This record gives sequence, structure tokens and C-alpha cells, in this order.
Amino acid sequence: MTNFLLVGNGAREHIIAEKAVESGAKLFSCMAYKHPAISRLCEKSGGAYKTCDICNPSEVAEFAGSQGIELAFASPDEVLAKGVSDGLIRKGIPCASPTQAASRIEWDKAYARELLSSHNVPGMPKFGIFLDET
Repeated sequence: MTNFLLVGNGAREHIIAEKAVESGAKLFSCMAYKHPAISRLCEKSGGAYKTCDICNPSEVAEFAGSQGIELAFASPDEVLAKGVSDGLIRKGIPCASPTQAASRIEWDKAYARELLSSHNVPGMPKFGIFLDET
């Protein structure tokens, strides 16, 4: 039985939680707020959950370390942008999520557009990057 940490509390994370428990994992979760179905799955599998600042790499990694986590998965773009996967990896916890740098194309839309434009990807819409709201 693998001690599996899931970071996030949306619909995508709910499905991942269900499949992890179905496969025999002991589910642990860090959530911004309590998701009733995910928390029940944690309890059903013998795991635990914590509501916390899921964008704080140190807080998530500390919980993971205290629970003997063997594999982690962080999903929301904001969590990846804040480097939560990196924090888990630094703690020695394998993470099935991209690092902050590798996930930049997901959470930084300006970067994604510039990257696609610089490689002349066909079908790119015209775009502009604005730094001031006015």
C-alpha cells in the first residue's frame, strides 16, 4: 500500500483520489478547504487530510514528511506556479507533477503565447501582453 499525497481539492483531484484509493493507495490530502468526498476517501483508506495553504511548498512538504508519503501529485496551476512540486522533491518525496519551471507553460499564459509565437506554431491568434490595467 502506497502512502499517496494529493494536493488540491477540485473535481479533477476528486477523480484522482477515487482512482488512487481504488488501486489500494492510502490517501493523504492537502486541501485549501475541506472537500467532503476527498476527506471521506482519505478516512476510508486509512489516510488523513489537512486544510492549509496549498500554495506554500514548505507547509505541504512538512505534512508529507510527517505522514511518510511515498508519492505525491500536485495538480492546480497555482500550486505548480508556487513550486509545491519542487518543495516535495527537495524533501526527497517523488512527485508525479511537473516542477515549477516545467509547468510554466500551463500557469503563465504570456510565456506560453510567446513560446508558441517564437516557434511559428500555425494557428496562433494575435495577442498582446499588457502590464497595466489602464
